[in-house]
Amino acid sequence: MIRFALFGTLLLVGLSGCGRGVGADGKMAYSGTVTWNGTPLEKGTLLLTAADGDLDAAKIQQGTFEVRTRPGSKFVSVSAERFLGTPSATPADPFPAAVTFQYLPESVNKNSEIKTEVEEGATSITIELTGKELEPSAELKKRLEK
Repeated sequence: MIRFALFGTLLLVGLSGCGRGVGADGKMAYSGTVTWNGTPLEKGTLLLTAADGDLDAAKIQQGTFEVRTRPGSKFVSVSAERFLGTPSATPADPFPAAVTFQYLPESVNKNSEIKTEVEEGATSITIELTGKELEPSAELKKRLEK
């Protein structure tokens, strides 16, 4: 087990004997879990970015994800939004969109410096993130008051 830490702990666990083949694009299948302050992340997006810019993304549902990526060093970024509410309908906007906000801090997504080494033969990635949740901006809250 290899352990990495920066605004969260990232563990890459290799399970031997699991037959996940390499695709023609050189990518392998990985499954994993993501927790936020010890609780499975309900839903969000995981991005794995290689130094050459190769980007692989996965949806997180109930704290789990499936992704295909190439072995190698990756920057890890996780984003998740919370539902704040839906504004009242108006004649100008009879079907207003729901208001959501990014509640994970930029240190785990936009400005993430979390890195991991994805090794060939490993099949599982566990990401344990910790930090202070962001609050919705006053501007977003005001949109719901109209």
